[in-house]
Amino acid sequence: MTKTTNKFKKLKDEAVQELTAKQQEQYAKALAKYEAEKAAEKAKKAAEKKAAAKKPAAKKKDHGKGERRMSEMVTVVGAGLAGCEAAWQLAQRGISVRLCEMKPVQHTPAHHSDDFAELVCSNSLRSDELANAAGLLKEELRRLDSLILSCADAHRVEAGGALAVDREAFAAAVTEKIKNHPNIEVVYGEVTEIPEGRVVIASGPLTSDTLFDAIHAKVGGDFLHFYDAAAPIVTAESIDMDSAYEASRYGKGTADYINCPFSREEYEAFWNALTTAGEAPVHGFEDSKVFEGCMPIEVNARRGYDTLRFGILKPIGLPDPKTGKDPYAVLSCAATTRTARCTIWSAARPT
Repeated sequence: MTKTTNKFKKLKDEAVQELTAKQQEQYAKALAKYEAEKAAEKAKKAAEKKAAAKKPAAKKKDHGKGERRMSEMVTVVGAGLAGCEAAWQLAQRGISVRLCEMKPVQHTPAHHSDDFAELVCSNSLRSDELANAAGLLKEELRRLDSLILSCADAHRVEAGGALAVDREAFAAAVTEKIKNHPNIEVVYGEVTEIPEGRVVIASGPLTSDTLFDAIHAKVGGDFLHFYDAAAPIVTAESIDMDSAYEASRYGKGTADYINCPFSREEYEAFWNALTTAGEAPVHGFEDSKVFEGCMPIEVNARRGYDTLRFGILKPIGLPDPKTGKDPYAVLSCAATTRTARCTIWSAARPT
């Protein structure tokens, strides 16, 4: 015992000696009761520890192989990219998912396939290099068992340093994975009200009017916008390869893009025609506003003569092999779908 402990014990004994005989008797009984309770608690813990050691270890549940936690049902509305990923991540963790999708019962003006995760714009998911944010995010998603990234990797098409996919094969793969997951129940038909319980709403900008009204009643505000700036699609056979050439920007990877160069005179004629041409009316489901990250080319062109040359028609890093120099402007096309007859190409965003 330390000196401090001895000191306090001496003070306690002296204090007890000052008590009356009756008080000392009461103190002794209380102390004995306390020590008995303490000993009993210690014996109980020892017995519990011994019993736990003899009990066989419980088997860990493998939620990724189909075991359901039925009490944790989650409803996901919409089987686009976000909805499919949300449903997959929940299901992989053993949570039962009801995935609601209105296709093929009802289509939006922008969707044509019955498959989930249908890409209605570019087939490029942007850069796949770890040196930038887009590529780093993809790698993080891969490590988190992302359904979208695993299907994209399995059905990628050549795109230099970018991750581009065969849009039809990609959507079909996502659909198959979702439909075959034991923890996911797919329910077809339009959702008109916000479901009860735990819900993820991933219905996208083309949410049906009835569901939009239900969401609006809940949260208010003007929050859904659809920007139609789909890339034009052509067949490889329609491109004049006497003028065009194959290359990837800055020579990264293989020569996966078909590049259609502009001379200064060709670009000026194109820009003048584009900025003075008549425009098709905005569809009822579109928003007259524009999305800065992927705007219609005519809107971009009207912002200035050189705007396209620093954006979608950026020539830097794509030298024409005929001259050895970067052209004045260039349209790069990436493979989007491969068939037995031809390869379909679409305009690609610079990476």
